[in-house]
Amino acid sequence: YSIKNITANGLYTIYSIPVKSGRLSPGGSNTFSVSYTKTTTVSGVLSVGPSDFNAQIGVSSSSDISISDSYSYKCPTSVSGRTVKSCTVTYYPLIQKYKFDEYFGSSKTGVGYAEVLTGFSQYVTFGY
Repeated sequence: YSIKNITANGLYTIYSIPVKSGRLSPGGSNTFSVSYTKTTTVSGVLSVGPSDFNAQIGVSSSSDISISDSYSYKCPTSVSGRTVKSCTVTYYPLIQKYKFDEYFGSSKTGVGYAEVLTGFSQYVTFGY
């Protein structure tokens, strides 16, 4: 079996899993160290597993993807003319969706889908 025609098929954020969060005062800044590990999911095919897919896209040779990154954020003192009393910064896993074709020899045997951890989404809420 082989994988062909891998295409990125959209991004989404898993808002139900806050990876890191912090609260800042107006004018305050912080560097957030964010780390998360997620197993790649593959569906729609029987012969291709998460580690096979990750190897094909050159991300990792295992089924788990681990990402660590640092982000700096400075809390503004005002937003749209409103005085800010606090900022809450939260980071969530960002997932890349893929679509691909599965082949056995030269025959197409199915269409598969994969979801791979690709980074983090930053979400900021302001207290007024």
